[in-house]
Amino acid sequence: MKPGEKLAGRYLVVKTLGSGGFGTTYLAQDTQRPGQPACVVKHLKPDSKDEFVLTTARRLFTSEAETLEKLGKYDQIPALLAYFEENGQFYLAQEFIDGHPLGQEIKRGAAWPQDKVIRMLADVLTTLDFVHQNGVIHRDIKPDNLIRRKNDGKLVLIDFGAVKEIQDPKVAAQQRTGATVAIGTVGYAPAEQAQGKPQLASDIYSLGILAICALTGKEPDQLESDPQTGELVWRQGITVSHALGTVLDRMVRYQYSRRYANAGEALAALRSFSLIGTTTVGTPSQTGAAPTPKTQVRRPPTTTTLVPSGGVDGVVWKYGIIAVIALVLMGVLSIPLQSVFNQRVSQVEPTTPASPDTEPPLADGDREYDVPDELITEGIWRTNNTLRGDQRHIYRILSGSTEVNFSWQVTQHPNAVAELFDPYDNLLQSAAQRGSTTLRPEDTPYRLLIGGQPGRYILSLRLVQVEASPSPSEPETPPAIPPQQPINPGLPGR
Repeated sequence: MKPGEKLAGRYLVVKTLGSGGFGTTYLAQDTQRPGQPACVVKHLKPDSKDEFVLTTARRLFTSEAETLEKLGKYDQIPALLAYFEENGQFYLAQEFIDGHPLGQEIKRGAAWPQDKVIRMLADVLTTLDFVHQNGVIHRDIKPDNLIRRKNDGKLVLIDFGAVKEIQDPKVAAQQRTGATVAIGTVGYAPAEQAQGKPQLASDIYSLGILAICALTGKEPDQLESDPQTGELVWRQGITVSHALGTVLDRMVRYQYSRRYANAGEALAALRSFSLIGTTTVGTPSQTGAAPTPKTQVRRPPTTTTLVPSGGVDGVVWKYGIIAVIALVLMGVLSIPLQSVFNQRVSQVEPTTPASPDTEPPLADGDREYDVPDELITEGIWRTNNTLRGDQRHIYRILSGSTEVNFSWQVTQHPNAVAELFDPYDNLLQSAAQRGSTTLRPEDTPYRLLIGGQPGRYILSLRLVQVEASPSPSEPETPPAIPPQQPINPGLPGR
């Protein structure tokens, strides 16, 4: 088609956007809509005459139209405008996204800052979560299939020509084995997809590769892998937080069963490491007002009093009497109250507020904290804190990349009780003052719960790497924590 020609008597071709083995894509104008807005028209025109190739091309083209019809109402997926046949040729018209491909931002040698990578992950995963919830695998996540929309900067996921819809197992069993075509882009497509067996986790791998390339400034073919395990080795020469590195490591695991199963799980991991907020990116709040944080001071409701007909003088007289009565009561109660407050104020100490989270559910007043990377790098970390009322303090602990001996000690609070849970909410240990156990490498944090009667305490944590070949005579109990170490005053909250 040449510029100036019309398709279906409606779509005026402006220019060719691209072409490939299955057809050509045009920028066109819809002459039958007000203002003749721009749109994208795809023309199915396979180069091959092979019947299998033709059948596959028609199936993928039809699949793209059906997928856009189902998913195109989502804000960051192009809307399907039309799907038609003309002179034995198939065409698909879809919404035009004014912007530029993400590939223009991800360039060799130009590494992104970590916060930009996290924002990109959250943005794309939110859209991909919608796609996965509808049982669809995109199969071609790459920079050129993400368009940075000009008017709001959001990333729009395009090119659903390679999608595969998740089928019912009974239906799939009746179809010919190997009917799925291996589609994707070399470097971004995982092994199982190259074998024609894509999973939802295949999209997670592709997005993980994209994020690592942005973070390192490398192309996919520049990333090295372990020859024995097949796992990527990508952290050399860059600075990346333990939390983001852990998430990306799991996204690009060689075996898809070890990755996040879908985009929803990957989003949850970003939240669990406090890399993004608890509200899904791009999802509006269900209510007009923001929820009250658990740590916010609750003030008594203000009582509105109607002014009597007596006017201002009556109001002043009434409040004057109330003030006198209040002063008398304060004088009577000052002695017993003073002794109570003296005891309580000595226990109260400001702590860094923790942000509310949805995983795991917290009781009213509970506080949740992320233990900083200092525990992994230095092997020891301390903090002081204060339990109030029925509070529990929940410390989230990353285990690192190797097996470690973990020990904790609670001092200056004889009634504090600590419980250690693994990332799967299994209770590992419960002890009054101290305890120790072995932590295995996990992608999500362990949780240490401190509870008991109100009061101040000091928490000391220690990590010691497990020796490769320990001597049988060595004691299994980890070394005691030194009694006097500087207390870390800062406590990062969730």
